[in-house]
Amino acid sequence: MQEKVFEPFFTTKQRGTGLGLAIVARRVRELKGELTLKSPVAHGRGTRFDLAIPLPARDSERGVESATGETLLAIHKPTIRLS
Repeated sequence: MQEKVFEPFFTTKQRGTGLGLAIVARRVRELKGELTLKSPVAHGRGTRFDLAIPLPARDSERGVESATGETLLAIHKPTIRLS
């Protein structure tokens, strides 16, 4: 099932559309980032998504931004439970 969660219209919920993770994954690819998932996380339960997007580097000579910068920020949130 893990290989399908990023596919459009895949859902395990009755009221879900299956578009949320597909949109996120597409946007991350467009930004040359990386999105990974780990499941189960602990005690056979839970899922963790890791997202890395390169920060733009400023080219001072040309005055333009490029997506060749290093990842400088990591945010970790404790488990958030959605009903």
